Order: sequence, then structure tokens, then C-alpha cells
Amino acid sequence: GAWLMTGRSHNSIFLAHDPILGWRLRAGLEVERQFSNYAARETVNARGFRTPERPYAKAPGTKRIVLLGDSHTEAYTVNDEETYAQVLERALDARSGERVEVISLGVGGYSTDQELLAYAIEGRLYEPDLVLLQFCPNDPPFHLLDRYWRGLKPRFVRYGEELLLHGVPTPDRRSSGLLNHALLRGSNFAKIFEGVFARMALTRAVRSTDEEEAWRVTELLIRDLADMVRQDGARFAVFNSNPDDARADARLRELLARRGIPFVDIAPAFRGDIAAHRVEEDHHWNAQGHRAVASLLAESFLPELD
Repeated sequence: GAWLMTGRSHNSIFLAHDPILGWRLRAGLEVERQFSNYAARETVNARGFRTPERPYAKAPGTKRIVLLGDSHTEAYTVNDEETYAQVLERALDARSGERVEVISLGVGGYSTDQELLAYAIEGRLYEPDLVLLQFCPNDPPFHLLDRYWRGLKPRFVRYGEELLLHGVPTPDRRSSGLLNHALLRGSNFAKIFEGVFARMALTRAVRSTDEEEAWRVTELLIRDLADMVRQDGARFAVFNSNPDDARADARLRELLARRGIPFVDIAPAFRGDIAAHRVEEDHHWNAQGHRAVASLLAESFLPELD
């Protein structure tokens, strides 16, 4: 893959359409991002995820952790070796009696619905021993929407206590409809402006979602994902990437307690100063934040992997 020097983090230049997930990262992409507040090198594997190439079959004497999440888990603000996934793998591999591999399926813009599908079509193939879901407080409203500014997405519609999947296969139409002129279609500049327009439209859509319904769907998505993981013989746990959103954090803890699903509180990792662990003017963790989260997760799960 070619190296790209760029100041844009997330638009269709970096993405490939996926008929089930909506989008994945562009396979084989190597990108170097230069921003005023961070610089980062990101390498994407042949399957469209930012994780080292690994065969699906697990080697004997190996333990595997699969991470599901969004841009916090994709970790586009830090270099490959600084992501909490890779720091966690090194920490556990060094301290556990067995080889430990961490497979990250985090992709910017994913919500729990896409994370569930990523597990179903990709994650479970790695024969994980532990599956960790990274929740973000902006997930629930997107569970009611069939689009994100990165493209159209699948959606689970609630019928009583059951969810039915809608919108799959997902059409390849990453568009707000504003830049459909033939001359603009192939232009990277147009794609950047397209992203800006799509974000504005999406912000309005998110504000108008029914919060209670969004959380009901969220609970059933996590329930179904937890059931799938348990059926595969793996352990399942959830953590909230933004514990400073107290309202969402409390709701998440309540629903997990109700469903008997383990919750890992990562707030102590930040030692009372979460801002110091984030990129300036960006809500995502910096390298220090990734180290702190990886360290807390390693302490939490080392006993289970030994």
C-alpha cells in the first residue's frame, strides 16, 4: 500500500464499501496523518482492519482477545505500536504463561450494531477466548439511523424484545446528494466537502432520535452480542471509552447489570485527569491515554488468561 501524507482523518479516501458492515478501512492502506495536534502512522491489513495479519485458526497454547469498537479502538490519533490493542498485547504476552494475541476490529464510525456484525462475520472466526466491546456514548442514537457521514449503514429494528436486521446488503452510496455532478465524483476535494455536508445533515438527524428507544435497541444489541460470544465459548465484557459522560455511563452500567454482563470501569486509568490523556481539541486518547487504558485492561484480564 502507498503511504499517504494527509491532514484529513476520516473520509471516503480511507474507506472501502462493505455490503454488511457499511464500510471497512481500505485494505492495505498505509497512511501518515499530520495534524497540528497529532501525527500518526496507521497500517490497515488485507481484511480492512487496523490489526496485524493473523490466520483465523488459533495456534495451540495461544489465547486470543478480540476488540470491538469505533475510532477509539481504531485509534487513528496514535501510531500502530501505540494503540491500546498493541500495548495490551505486549503487556499480556510478556506476563502471561501463554502466547496472547489481540485482534482489533475497531473502525471509526462504527456503533454497537456494526460491531455486533463485525464479530459475527469476522471476530468469531479468530476463535477468541475473550471479547471486549468498547462502548461510546454516541452509539445509541446511531442505532436508530441507517446512515453515518461515512456512508449508509445496517440497522437493527426492534420488534418487542427481538431485533431484525434491515438495510443489508448496504448500497454503496456515501453521499448527502449534494455533490452528484459527474465532474466531482472522482475528486478527493469533493469527497472532503461531501463529508462536511453529510456531517451537518447527520448532526440534525442524531438530535431528533428518540433517546429511550435508542437505549432499548442498545440493550438488545449488547444482549445479542453477549449471547453470541458465550455460545462461542468465550468471555465477554464491556467498557465505556468516555467515562466522563456520567449520564451515559450510568445508563450503560444499569443495562449491563440487568443483563448480568461484566463491566470494566476504565475511569481510574486516567487518574482524575482525562483531558491529559486526550488529544487536544479531539475527544480521542493520545499515546498516554492508550497506555493507561491498556494497563488497566491488562490488570483486569491477566488473571483470566493465566
